[in-house]
Amino acid sequence: MTAVSYGTRETIFAGDARCVFKVQRDFMPPAFHEGVLTAVLRALGALGAHAPRVRGERLGLLDAEYHVEWS
Repeated sequence: MTAVSYGTRETIFAGDARCVFKVQRDFMPPAFHEGVLTAVLRALGALGAHAPRVRGERLGLLDAEYHVEWS
């Protein structure tokens, strides 16, 4: 998922219903990405992604990772 042309993103799937989304050199605060990821998973509810949970963790000034789970 990329909506900007700066920074890097990486998604690491850790199972059928969870992943870690890593963001580097991104100016948006973790709360923004938590909201975007939650909204995307809610929109995908019809495809089987229910009860999304997103927890962001700031790793540096412009780096963060998000632990994402759904059922």
